[in-house]
Amino acid sequence: PLVSLIDIAAKMVFAVVGFVMWAAPIGAFGAIAFTVGKFGVGSLASLGKLLGGFYLTCVIFIIVALGPVARLCGFSLLKLIRYIWEELLIC
Repeated sequence: PLVSLIDIAAKMVFAVVGFVMWAAPIGAFGAIAFTVGKFGVGSLASLGKLLGGFYLTCVIFIIVALGPVARLCGFSLLKLIRYIWEELLIC
């Protein structure tokens, strides 16, 4: 009985999470549309700077953190990047 109750609760939680994941892009689009409508297209410049800073930080992380780790383990950094490419795209 307890296991089935936990299973039902888990299914309900996953259903809610699935709905939130489905609705999140719509909410993000609405938030960006509101911001552009209220503050103009120039407000996207700061978002672009934030995104550029994020990607620059990712590249620095790859070079500074993953480079020495790859060298210590005897891997080529390029081979390591090819191996974990999808994980880096999520990062």
